[in-house]
Amino acid sequence: MTCARLSLLAALLATACGGGSDTRPVIVAHRASASLWPENSRTAIHGSIERGFPGIEFDVTLTRDEVPVLAHDPWLSETLCTTADGAPLSGRVFIQDLTLEELQQGYRCGGVPNPDMPGAEVVADTLMTLDEALDALVAAPEMLVHVDLKCEPDLTPSAEAFAEQIMGRWEARGLPNPMYVDSGLPAVLDAFRARGPVTTSLSWPWFPAGVSPTRIVLDHELITRLGADNWVHAAKRAKADGVVIPYQMADEHLIRMAHHEGLKVQVFSPNTEELLEYFCDWPMDVLITDFPQEAPCLD
Repeated sequence: MTCARLSLLAALLATACGGGSDTRPVIVAHRASASLWPENSRTAIHGSIERGFPGIEFDVTLTRDEVPVLAHDPWLSETLCTTADGAPLSGRVFIQDLTLEELQQGYRCGGVPNPDMPGAEVVADTLMTLDEALDALVAAPEMLVHVDLKCEPDLTPSAEAFAEQIMGRWEARGLPNPMYVDSGLPAVLDAFRARGPVTTSLSWPWFPAGVSPTRIVLDHELITRLGADNWVHAAKRAKADGVVIPYQMADEHLIRMAHHEGLKVQVFSPNTEELLEYFCDWPMDVLITDFPQEAPCLD
């Protein structure tokens, strides 16, 4: 059985039945279309905007001098990043330990083929700042912007610093784009709401950086099936406006329950043709995928 069929089988087993939505979900480019370009890169941000995808998702963390930059983890990827002269990283390089200048002068990412996305373009570059990403979004005023907050205790600056630096920049630009921020930590969402009006989504379950998600998804799927908890209840406890869940945990009954509670539902990251076709008819609000160009919801 192919990996694609296994993925579809896993989704069907997890969800039992679904579909029948009158409206199709908004397609959001995960990590700014990681299947096409280096994830979270300048090339990917500009490429997704030029392609006209309905939405874009990217990850943000802070440097030592609290400048927001696009990166999936609190550290540079040892697989996808190198030193500025092309040498492999000798260990984890934490972004919070470097100023923006040190980061830009010393390191490059995207110049190494991504084994998870063999079709993606290979382009070595410095990390993109949030300021640059917001400047690029001026050309796409209707694009939905999903900011995944890579804020973790001890590994990054504080949640309050994230809220101040990210929301301050967003407000200063005055962009008309619909935008929401997400985190698996309710305290991070609290910090953003304390900063000012913002649309928040709880990512459930929480995936700590560097931890394999498979066991976490299985554990929380069991918790849901036993009735001990579920992602609707978790989002309500967190006072979030929405909830972000892995596609393996999508359940039509819970989606309708979430909508009844006034929550938006964002699902990530179905990446096969079969999964995208399957989930495009579900009643979720947003479908986040590394392959937005292949989603039939765009037709």
